[in-house]
Amino acid sequence: MDARSRMAFLLFALGAVAWPRAGAQADPADSGLLRGTVITADGSLISGAQLRVGADGRHAETGDEGRFGPVRLAVGSQWLHVRRIGYRPDSIGFEIVRGAETELSIRLERVVVEIAPVTVVGRRGISGSLAGFHRRQSIGLGHYFSRAAIGRRAPFSLLDLLRAVPGVRVESRGRTSVVRIGGHRCPPMVRLNGMTIADGEIGLDLWDPGAFEGVEIYNSAVGLPVEFVGNLRQDANCGAVILWSSPGESRAPRRTTGELSAAADIARLLEAHVVYAAADVDSMARLDSASGIVPIYPDSLFGARTSGIVLAEFVLGASGEPDMRTFNVITTTHALFVEPVRRAVRALRYSPAWRNGARVRQILQQPFVFVADSARRDRR
Repeated sequence: MDARSRMAFLLFALGAVAWPRAGAQADPADSGLLRGTVITADGSLISGAQLRVGADGRHAETGDEGRFGPVRLAVGSQWLHVRRIGYRPDSIGFEIVRGAETELSIRLERVVVEIAPVTVVGRRGISGSLAGFHRRQSIGLGHYFSRAAIGRRAPFSLLDLLRAVPGVRVESRGRTSVVRIGGHRCPPMVRLNGMTIADGEIGLDLWDPGAFEGVEIYNSAVGLPVEFVGNLRQDANCGAVILWSSPGESRAPRRTTGELSAAADIARLLEAHVVYAAADVDSMARLDSASGIVPIYPDSLFGARTSGIVLAEFVLGASGEPDMRTFNVITTTHALFVEPVRRAVRALRYSPAWRNGARVRQILQQPFVFVADSARRDRR
């Protein structure tokens, strides 16, 4: 952010202290409505843009889809002032007509120094247990449920998820239910995060399916990947259920009614000089290339070979750790890219910014580019 843009941003921010007072709405009999969008130079919708609108200086913010309104305003000439960190603040005049709705689109010019994007090429670059999960899924010798697939089905229990697999049956045994696979009478082998968790019967009905990043089901030892065969004490001919748990809670934090959005909170912190923009530090924060963390390509977009971009914003702490309370997305080409990016940001590590010889908190706007893997071949 250059000096001119920063001054305009801070002058604008001085007025953005509170939401409108009760009674500030225009008289419905002598008013009209305003709604609109805030977009980038290439037409992408901008989320979290702060707006001051109308003669009484009421405030609003664009939502996840870059839209605002409707706002009821008095008839006559009005002004809309818009700001977003990383973009040059701008204003636009418009006319409110009695009983009519006015639609506006305001375009903001990006002014920050862009940092190198994190590039996701298909399923390449995924590390850890999920790399193996997606590799086996592409081969297709079993039945597979990713976190996204589990979320779409919204099963009440793990057994509800397993019922959807051909060859799996759920039998009632008193107060519990058991799983049998492929016509076998014996219980399947169950492994959690690569380890056999028990011999014999396991109460899968008590497990929360939302706790898993991936679930694999194999009907018999035929087709069971060699990494799961090992020194088994349990007969894999009875089938296998392979579970990969989530590394930890990663849901977006909920904000209470009246609490500032993440974008507005970052603007407040910048105004208070608690955090700094990239142009205000002596040495910018840098992504630790050794971290090797990339987002997981969403299943449906991966299958459709849909490429896309996410521009994520968050405050990077003086320790180099992202503050997930401030995570938000400025622009994205598809909403399904957002959650994988948020989960990846949580694990990323950076070299922190420096200012006046000390580590400081910096606002980071990190691009993520998803590239469809043209080398991929579908297996059914």
